[in-house]
Amino acid sequence: MKRIILISLLSWPYFSFSQGNKYVINGRMDKIDVPTKIYLTTVIDDVMTMDSTTITDHQFHFEGTVEGPIKASLFINNIQPNDKAPITIQYKNNIRIFVLEPCEIKVSGKDLLKNASVSSKINDQEKSYRALLKDATKTMDKMELQIATMRAEKKNDPEKEQELYVRYQLSLNARKMLQQKYISEHKKSFYSLFALEEIAGYTYDPVSVSAIFETLDPSVKNTLEARLFKEELDRGMNLLIGAKAPDFEVKELKSGKIVKLSDFIGKYILLDFWATYNNYSRSAHQVMAETYKQYADSNFTIISITVDPPAEKNAILEAINKDQMVWTNLGDPSHQRNDAAKTYNILTLPQVYLIDNNGNIFNKNFPIDSLKTELTKMRYPKPETAETTSESSN
Repeated sequence: MKRIILISLLSWPYFSFSQGNKYVINGRMDKIDVPTKIYLTTVIDDVMTMDSTTITDHQFHFEGTVEGPIKASLFINNIQPNDKAPITIQYKNNIRIFVLEPCEIKVSGKDLLKNASVSSKINDQEKSYRALLKDATKTMDKMELQIATMRAEKKNDPEKEQELYVRYQLSLNARKMLQQKYISEHKKSFYSLFALEEIAGYTYDPVSVSAIFETLDPSVKNTLEARLFKEELDRGMNLLIGAKAPDFEVKELKSGKIVKLSDFIGKYILLDFWATYNNYSRSAHQVMAETYKQYADSNFTIISITVDPPAEKNAILEAINKDQMVWTNLGDPSHQRNDAAKTYNILTLPQVYLIDNNGNIFNKNFPIDSLKTELTKMRYPKPETAETTSESSN
């Protein structure tokens, strides 16, 4: 169950580092002259904890306990309407990812939280990591800013945007190669775990990522952050094409009845993970609706599972009606990370899984425009020839 804990820490009481897993964050932002809210967030096993305090006289302070070390973020909601940078870039400039560990952590910056230095035993490892990635990251930031600016100014230039995107991807690939180099040379560094999490991204091959994970030093693999990542990798190993589709239990949106994937045993199933705010998943529903209409009487069904953040149920039902989703619709408007979303490692949208009538994963995350083709291939597989059998055995 997800909960959000909001604690305002406005005082600076005495702190003793002998108190187990306690941490203290003492920060200073030299160019923030007015009282400004700053937030500290962590997400541990789908529970998000958010603390807040106020930057006063350039300074701020947090304290608490953490099993850690764990990934955390500081965030300042300080969007400036007169700033020429697009809002998406302003948000990025006001976030600082760091390692929350049980010790004193010092944060020092000027106006942009993104560029603030963070100092502690583990965070001090970041300097060499950032230096290695500096050139690739600089190019990525530049391309991202240009693309965001074009979109904010509504400049319709697909060729230019595609060129920027290609340059961004080339820099991203270069950055991933450097991250792999860092991991191979710094197996005891907590930032090797950060690097691996970034390499993995939202959709990845769990086999190759797991192999790299196992090369990390036990001092890293035994941390809370690593244990949570390993659980995600293990779930990913259960989602390989050909594997038995994991079962789940989620409420039917209209009736509130608990529905299991295993309730549909014997049917061909498309699992559709979506959200009302995601345009890509919403537009995919048109193809799904056409396919469902054509194949509904052919032992085929669709199960759509919303992963909307806590929202009004009526808003979700309105979207279902608008998108003509006349099939099974599951979700829990009060909880974003339902059992299916966690079991299927849903970290980005849209995501789809095609499951055959034996309950095995036939394909996943394919272009939705090819749904009818994939469905045909699944229902009428080509018989193996002596040649294909020989090839598959090699």
